[in-house]
This record gives sequence, structure tokens and C-alpha cells, in this order.
Amino acid sequence: DLILGGAAQIGIGTTAPDTSLTIVSSTSSKIRMENTGNGGTTITMDADRSAEDGGIGSIVFKWNGTTVAQVAGSAGADTGNKDDGKLNFSTTPSGGSLTERMRITDAGYVGIGSTAPSVLLDITKNSDTLGIVKIVEDGSSNNQNTLTVTNNSSHVYAGAASFSSNGQSRAL
Repeated sequence: DLILGGAAQIGIGTTAPDTSLTIVSSTSSKIRMENTGNGGTTITMDADRSAEDGGIGSIVFKWNGTTVAQVAGSAGADTGNKDDGKLNFSTTPSGGSLTERMRITDAGYVGIGSTAPSVLLDITKNSDTLGIVKIVEDGSSNNQNTLTVTNNSSHVYAGAASFSSNGQSRAL
């Protein structure tokens, strides 16, 4: 059923749409877009924002009505030109609330555990749980270089890794 509700609301599979477009199904709720010509399809989210960090659009994932994950785009710091933005990825831990886990800034910096990355990859640990990065060699190849850092295509450091704990460098 297609229902036209008040305040320009459309309902498919419901007689009580509560948003601009509400789709309800007990078996499968899907949206399909297809371009049969030689082009792609696009979903555009556009919001007139006047402040930094203002939300522009998001995809919210719910499990029985409870938000468990979200991908959101928001305005950047340039509120004059309105030509920068960031992308945030959030999840909800068991018994907790929606928490940002990763951010990609307008400069292309990626922050995992950091909402203000200042380098290409910024991984910040904010809890007492073990581990930050885990690299596993599955044994299917003879390549022993599981971690390689390069600078202008010349190897700077390859193979084993080292770490620092309480100001003391230690080799693995």
C-alpha cells in the first residue's frame, strides 16, 4: 500500500508514516535504484548548516529499534565556503551508548579512537583493554616482513617491530 499522510509524508507498507518516507515490511525492506543507461546512481544528503560539526546526513542502523551503529557526515570548520567535511563511524557497545570509533577528516586524516587526528593514521587507545594493533602472518607465505615502513620507496624499517614502554625502547 502507498499512503500519503499529512505534512508531505509517504508510507509504504504502513498507514501511519512518521517521516518523509517510511517503508515497513515484515519480510524484506529494501530500496533499489537502477540506472539502465551508461551511468551510476547517487544518494545525496544536503543540509543547510551554519555551524562547524553540524550534521549533514547519516545512515543509522537499528536492531529492534535500538541504534547499534551509524555512519554520519558532518560539516567541517570552513563555515564560510562550506566546502569541507568529515565522515564519522560509530558503534554501540553492549549496554552502552552510541560512540564514535573512527573519523576521516577533511584533510584525509583517519582517527581510530581519536576525534581529532593530526596525521594520516592516528590510533589512540582510551581504555585499559589489551592491544592496539595486531598483525598476524597466517603462515601461507615465506615472507617474514609483516610490518614495513617505507620512505620514498626505500625501506626504512622492515620485518621485526619495536615498541616503547615507560620511555624504554624494547625490541620484539
